[in-house]
Amino acid sequence: MRITYPTVKVDSHNRVYVSFYQNNKRYRLFNGSKINSKIYPNTHPNSKRFEMGNLLAAEVYQFLSSGLTFEQLSVSKLIKPKMSDQDYMKVALER
Repeated sequence: MRITYPTVKVDSHNRVYVSFYQNNKRYRLFNGSKINSKIYPNTHPNSKRFEMGNLLAAEVYQFLSSGLTFEQLSVSKLIKPKMSDQDYMKVALER
């Protein structure tokens, strides 16, 4: 799968979001909750929002380059992008 770096944009209400395509579907993320990240750019002052949006874009790119998709995350909330092998084993044993 070809991965391009997500773009950071600002809408008409001065909200920052990250825009990208995955499997010919457009995604716009206003926060990192879909990728199990704690980055919420729009909770920061207007002067810091774009900077936090760039951090969110970096996390989204790392998530996409790891090979996971949003469909896989919705199937299992226990799987996170930055898990170690030991964490995967703990999840498997609990299941």
